[in-house]
Amino acid sequence: MVVFRDDGCGIADPKSLLTLGGSDWENETLRREEPAGMGFFSLSQRTCSITSRTPDAKIGWTMRLEPDQFCSRAPVLVKPFDTRPGTEIMFVYDGARPVSNTLEAAARYCLTPVYLDGERLEQKDFLENDHHIELWRGIRIGVFRRCYGHYETRINFHGLTLSAPLPDVTTAMERDTYSVCLDILDCPDLKLVLPARKEVVQDAFFDELKTAARWAIYRPVFWDACSVLTTIAKELVEEGEYDCEDEAFEAACRRDDLSFYFDDFLSDLERILDHISADCHYFIKGRNMGRWQLSGSLGVTANTAREFIDKTLVNGP
Repeated sequence: MVVFRDDGCGIADPKSLLTLGGSDWENETLRREEPAGMGFFSLSQRTCSITSRTPDAKIGWTMRLEPDQFCSRAPVLVKPFDTRPGTEIMFVYDGARPVSNTLEAAARYCLTPVYLDGERLEQKDFLENDHHIELWRGIRIGVFRRCYGHYETRINFHGLTLSAPLPDVTTAMERDTYSVCLDILDCPDLKLVLPARKEVVQDAFFDELKTAARWAIYRPVFWDACSVLTTIAKELVEEGEYDCEDEAFEAACRRDDLSFYFDDFLSDLERILDHISADCHYFIKGRNMGRWQLSGSLGVTANTAREFIDKTLVNGP
């Protein structure tokens, strides 16, 4: 016997459970979660019992359903029942797979605590071991230094995991691949194909999401690239080859053994600049830049990444 029990808002009208495609949720929940109104029908081949009560009701209700009653071939008797607020669903499970395995998989990345026989099931952060995390419009975007296969799960939708075509970027320095995974917190604009929700609807919002995900990759990637060149510049100064780190940094970018790094850096920077401005106009703000520790803002027109660097690199007052 399997029993699902919660302490939520309950179900006011039992008819809503047997209305295929219908829902008893309030308008805000309908907008944010887009319930399909079909999940309860996964029990249509089993005998089950349902008990529920809303917090403002003096008494709840209970009913027992047979397979014929799911398709209106037989009447359903609903009885008053004294129970606590919330909903309870009970049915006999005779599947080959242990029910504990199914529940553990469903609860692993779910935010809601799930208990089995009084013991809380293990739950994990879907973005565990990430390289970098950003929050964008109700979605946690996690950047990972690894390459994902086409069918690997990369989106967690409240415990349901699915694959999707998300951006990957190969770094200029280590030639590693950075990828993203998404943990959905509260994003009604992201649509999944109903009723199973196993596939993302690839609409205009999803295009925006992929752009935001690519930017989430770019930020740590280019921070790493600049950090490597800055480290090399410090070593050149310590070795006495240059008097200041600005000159050493320029020299590090020009070194023959790093040229393929810098070329890749320029091509990746070119793509970022194209995303920022199609007409090649940029507004830049800087703080404590160069050996003169300058701060300020600058308007720049640059047609290439190299021209952008030449016009924004601080050489002196």
